[in-house]
Order: sequence, then C-alpha cells, then structure tokens
Amino acid sequence: MERSEKFDLIVRILIPLILIPVLGLGTRMHRGQQAQQRAQLALTAGAHATAAEDLAEAAALLPRRAGLWEAAAQQAYQANDLALAQEYFLQAQAQDGLSVTGQVQLGEVYRLNGDLGAALQIWEAVEASAGDIPVLYTSLAESQRQLGHYPQAIEALQSLTYLEPGNAAAQYELGLLLAVFDPKAAPAHLAEAAGLDEDLASSAQALERVVRRALTAEDSAYTYVLIGQELASQEMWELAEIAFDKSTTENPEYAEAWAYLGEARQHNGGDGLKELQYAIIYNSGSLAANILIGTYWQRHDHLETALYFLQKAAALEPDNPAVQVQLGSIQRDLGDLAAALGHYQRATELAPANGIYWKALAAFAVDNEVFVEDVGLPAAQRALELDADDLEALVLRGRAQFLLGDLAAAQESYAQIIAGGYDYAPAYLHMGILYLEEGLLVPAREHLVRAMTLDPDGPVGAQAQMLLEKYLE
Repeated sequence: MERSEKFDLIVRILIPLILIPVLGLGTRMHRGQQAQQRAQLALTAGAHATAAEDLAEAAALLPRRAGLWEAAAQQAYQANDLALAQEYFLQAQAQDGLSVTGQVQLGEVYRLNGDLGAALQIWEAVEASAGDIPVLYTSLAESQRQLGHYPQAIEALQSLTYLEPGNAAAQYELGLLLAVFDPKAAPAHLAEAAGLDEDLASSAQALERVVRRALTAEDSAYTYVLIGQELASQEMWELAEIAFDKSTTENPEYAEAWAYLGEARQHNGGDGLKELQYAIIYNSGSLAANILIGTYWQRHDHLETALYFLQKAAALEPDNPAVQVQLGSIQRDLGDLAAALGHYQRATELAPANGIYWKALAAFAVDNEVFVEDVGLPAAQRALELDADDLEALVLRGRAQFLLGDLAAAQESYAQIIAGGYDYAPAYLHMGILYLEEGLLVPAREHLVRAMTLDPDGPVGAQAQMLLEKYLE
C-alpha cells in the first residue's frame, strides 16, 4: 500500500473519532438551549415546577452557563417544592456561588424545612458581608420570633423599619413586640402602622390606646395585664402570655394576672391549671379567677366542677351577662336545657341592646333544635333589629326558618348574604344544606364546595366536606 493511501486510511479512521466529542458537545449545547427555551415557555405559563425541571436540565447540560441552578432553585421554591429548591440552591452554591438574593432564599428554604439554625447561620453571614437588605431583616425577624429570641427579632425589625419606614406590616410587628418588651416605644410604631395600612388600622389603634392607658398606671403589674388582655383579644396569645408572666413577676400575688396567664398557656398548648390554682389561692373572690378556672374544667368535661366555679362568679357579679351565657352553656352540656334556657334569657334581660346575647340565645335554640319557634327565631330577629347587616344573625334566622319548615324564607336569609358578595362560609354551608333538602344536587355541591374553600381548616369547612363525601361523592 502506498504511503499516501495509508495516510488517507488513517484520516478516514481518525476523523470520526475527532468529531465525536465535537459533535457531542454541539448536541449537548443544543439540548441545553432547548431546555432553556422550554423553561421560558413554562415561566410564561406560570408553570413553576416545569420551569424548575427544565432549568435544572439546562444547568446540567450547560455547566459553564452561570445562574441556571439558582434560577431552577427559585422556580422550585415558587412551586413550593422545598426539597428540590434546597437541592438546586446547594448545587448552585457549589458550582457558581449564590447571589445575595439566592443566599437569603436558601435560608428561607431551610427555615420552612424546619432548620432554623442553618437559616440563621446563612442570614447572619449575609448581614455581615452584604449589609442592609430589607428581605433579609424580614426573614431574620420571623425566625428569631419563632425561636423565641425576641430581642433579636426586635433588632431585625428596627433595622427593617429604618430601611423601609413605609412598611406597615413591619411597623405593626415591631409595635406588637415592643408593647410587651418596651411599652413606651410601642405607640409610635403602632400609630405609624395604622396610618400606612387601613387593614391594620383597627388592631393597631386599639393596641396603641391600651398601651398609652396602661402606661399611666402606677402599678407595672397592672400595666402588663392591660396590655396582655388586649393582645389576647386580638388572638396574640404568644405575646399575651409573656405580658401576663411579666405581671406575675412584678406582683407574685396578683390573682388576676395568674388567672389570665393560665388561660394564655392553654391557648399556647400548655395546661395552665397550676396558674389558675394560684389565682384562686391568692384571691378566691376574684371574678376572673373563678370564670377562667371554671372554663378550664368545662373544657376538660368536669362539668360539675365548672358549674361550681361559674356559680361562684355569678354570685360575685350577678348582673354580668357573659357569666350567664357561660352558665347556660354548662347546663346545656349537663343536659338541663330548661335551666340553660333560663341563663341565656337572663343574659338578654341584662343586656337587651347587645346583639351578642340575642345571638347566643338563638344559637342555643337552633343548635339544640329546641324552643325554635318561641325563642330561637324571635331572638335572631331581635339581633337583626339591632344590626340589620349582622351576617351571623342572618344565618341564625335562616337556620331557624329551615327547622320550622319555611325553606323559602330560609333561602332568602342566606341569599341576602351571598347576593351581597360576602365570603361568609356559614351562609354557603347552610344554603348547600337547604339545596340538599330540596334534592337540588348541583347547586348543593357548588355551595358546599364554596364553604369548604372559604373555611378549609375550620369547623364549617369540615362539615361541608363531610356532607360532600356523604351525599355527593
């Protein structure tokens, strides 16, 4: 074989071998670009999970293209796939390093996955290196409060409100914490929150008024009780417990503070009996102590014991309508509906202009399906005379009408709420029940589904789901 022929043969053999990696690289790059294009289409459609998958594929195929792993992680986070988001963020961190935003988001993923220590470690490192970033302080404040590190949470919120003075939520959160830990500093932030956001205005202004009044008290133990009561009324039981605990520290023999502390501890997952017993020991004649320890025993189905303490409370303050309602509820639980009715009616006599007690009387009648015509329906109508737009009273009237067989009137009561555009789950629930009674299954399903959507984790939603499963599945 001639030398030239040998050379041609070698070329024919080697050229394909040379081109294999080149062609492979071209194919790999093309596939990576296609994955990026698919990701862009998914992003346009709002399909975050698909976008994350496509971006991760692109990142694996195009290892020199910076930012793809972090983009994939962000889309997985948007899709609420926290495990995948964490995996992609760590891949980005190992390959390209994370942007400051990416580091903050990785910390948030750790927090949502329950690893607050890792989250705080990342955020504190970002704070030390990158300086003032509002979203960082938001995350720090949430995590520090979740850990019970209140001074650190306050510090983060102070930094956040300095950077974003117009952040109403941050101003309000800071005001809440300061109400317990530095009451003198709280009103300014609460007033700022109220001025910035009308949705927060009512709660912020109520707490601001109470804090200002509490600060005028000479007894600091009483100051903390007043603040704790307002926080409790706003369902801020975590902070209310701290306020009541501070009150007992200021005055260890303050019965009311111990009573409220026992109630708060129950709301926060504790038992609370020891604190309630201290309240009775320090002042057996305390109205709050007797009501709250009676409430404790009622919750634990020790109804005779509960009745004893509530009767003591009624003797201490016979003209208190709230005590009468609670006595009625205990007698109801004991099965003495006649005695219960007397207490509910007594409450309306003591406070005839207060719709709360007329609604309690109506609810007693319709819930137990007793005295509906003579008591329940008139009580609901009286509540509506006091407030024609009271949604709860409208539903109670509809329920009474339903029990009395006047389905058209009941439907009108519920429709008054629904047609008014109110997203009030009980109205949809009871309209659904009415349609079930009439055999109208399609609108029944629609209204029960709506009730479940409006109250997914509550008792109304649970009842709607039960009815759907029982009659419409």
